[in-house]
Amino acid sequence: MRLFVILLALFLAGCVTDGSTQSLQPVCDALGKPIVYNSRNKASDYHAGKKLAPRLAQQNRVGVNLRCPAYK
Repeated sequence: MRLFVILLALFLAGCVTDGSTQSLQPVCDALGKPIVYNSRNKASDYHAGKKLAPRLAQQNRVGVNLRCPAYK
């Protein structure tokens, strides 16, 4: 039984990734650059209303969570 657990642990250790985002590059390219917006100042050139601001925030969060280089 111990041998099985040790072999299983060694097998699964090969599945550990190094945190590389190389396979996510097409997704990051598709997202483009972060969208700059301002939801508080209506006089701002980048003003986004109460319906648009959450969608912009969500898209920007996707880039941050995927660790896309442009979103750091």
